[in-house]
Amino acid sequence: MLAARETTDVLILDWPGDCEEAALYSLGRALLLAGTQILELDSRELAIGLKRRSTGESSILLYDATPGGAGHCLELMNLGRDWLQKAGQILRGTPDHHAACRRACLDCLLDFSGQFDAHRLDRKKALQLLEGGLNPV
Repeated sequence: MLAARETTDVLILDWPGDCEEAALYSLGRALLLAGTQILELDSRELAIGLKRRSTGESSILLYDATPGGAGHCLELMNLGRDWLQKAGQILRGTPDHHAACRRACLDCLLDFSGQFDAHRLDRKKALQLLEGGLNPV
């Protein structure tokens, strides 16, 4: 058996309610890309995953891909709403992009590090999820 342990920094974003996996994963990708743009990082320095809690609600796990952690998650958490708004800008894009892009493209969520999870992306559902969280009724 081969195994290893790595300590790293993790930011867990609990999202209330029953969310579609595609929407939540896409929101996670947008948050990752927004974070790497704001902090001027390579997108491979952060990673995401989804975790369902025992309550049935879902969480986005954002973590430093660097062994030992690099403190990026703490920096992003401290950015607060600015980080979320940047993610919204990535998901929406230009008016032409918003009209033409159905699920994901190279102008929004697709990049080299996320290409193998392209089938999990739905930027429009992620945008609805984010806007609902930023502007609750």
